Amino acid sequence: MQHDSQHGFTLIELIMVIVILGILALAVSARFTGPEPFASMAAQDQLIATARYAQQQAMSRGPNVTVSLSVGGNSYQVLVDGNPITLPGGGTTGSLPSGATVSVANINYDSLGNATAGAGVLTVSVSGEPNRNVTIETTGYAH
Repeated sequence: MQHDSQHGFTLIELIMVIVILGILALAVSARFTGPEPFASMAAQDQLIATARYAQQQAMSRGPNVTVSLSVGGNSYQVLVDGNPITLPGGGTTGSLPSGATVSVANINYDSLGNATAGAGVLTVSVSGEPNRNVTIETTGYAH
């Protein structure tokens, strides 16, 4: 008994696989080329977290200590009595994602966590992306 069945792929099946692989390759390559598409959002989140860290440091160190957050360009620092402290990620100076810049500001916090100076809006800019704002309320709340 002989079977005449042939095993293999049809031309249509091969073309469909090539088309699907091409679409996937295009989607993946777009993610890795050009500026980071979410740099402004990442920078905004990073600044909010650092502002909250500076506020926490001010509340934990007592009333006779000055804690401030210094930002500008593409970097930031948390200062205690004018001296930079180690940030949660390590190092004393943090940097924003590639291509992100922020307006210059110095925010001072008191022992209750209130922003005693510098409260306001920081603007995060990345070329090709909409600007994002980080608001520091006088209560010290960052959002």
